[in-house]
Amino acid sequence: GTVDSPDTDLATAVAASAAVPILFEPVEIHGKRYVDGGISSGTHADFVLGHCEPLDLVIISAPMASLDKREHPRFYEGVFDRFGGAALDAEIEAI
Repeated sequence: GTVDSPDTDLATAVAASAAVPILFEPVEIHGKRYVDGGISSGTHADFVLGHCEPLDLVIISAPMASLDKREHPRFYEGVFDRFGGAALDAEIEAI
């Protein structure tokens, strides 16, 4: 979490982190609903913008990004690859 994240117990925090829309309901913590942070970004690489001094090098760990595309991916693989790849590309472009 971040400095302004609400205090909660570990089990609730893990449940919120795993609350992937469509698969799981959002988790309510202190009146606010939370879902898996990977929905907005798999890497949060764009977080360095405005939070750090000018940088010479940014290293991004993106284990879910696939460089090896299947010729005929399963439907869900294709959806996640397109969504994740587009999000990562946008973050890299922003940096």
